[in-house]
Amino acid sequence: MVNFDETGLGKAIDGKRLEQEDWLAVLNFAKWYNSVEPKIVEHDFSIVSYEHEYAGTLDLLLEIDGETIDDGHVKPLAVKPGIYVLDIKTGNENPDYFMQVAAYDNSVRENELVAETQGTMILYLDAGTKSGYKLVVRNHEEVRKDFDNFLAAKKLFHAKEPKLPELFEMPLGIQLQRF
Repeated sequence: MVNFDETGLGKAIDGKRLEQEDWLAVLNFAKWYNSVEPKIVEHDFSIVSYEHEYAGTLDLLLEIDGETIDDGHVKPLAVKPGIYVLDIKTGNENPDYFMQVAAYDNSVRENELVAETQGTMILYLDAGTKSGYKLVVRNHEEVRKDFDNFLAAKKLFHAKEPKLPELFEMPLGIQLQRF
């Protein structure tokens, strides 16, 4: 995680230099976070499903208190208060992401990190909106369908014969000769 100070755009922070598009993503996240004011339950942690044999890294597990939150559009979004699995994206929207966060949601519940979640969220930080971000929320029914699709995609992936990388025998050393 990067800690921020007042050194300014593009300056080194904790030994890392952020480019302009990175700063914009950070600023858009801060704008969303300050607007919604969620409670962070856990962040940036590995999650695993032993039952379904997959793993990943979850960006945020958060708690939303209010019933309406800012989704980056003109009108607030109505959501149930509770725990949500949130994944942050800096690229284009992709419907496959719903399967990914549904798998995280399943793992959170399987590992009993929380008793129940209200759904999943994807926060796009380079959205073409006035706010600079876009939040997409999925409810229980949508998450269940997304997880079913995830399992189907996983089954199809494993049904294909995996092509393993070709192994080469490498010399322990080389010697350059003059021409």
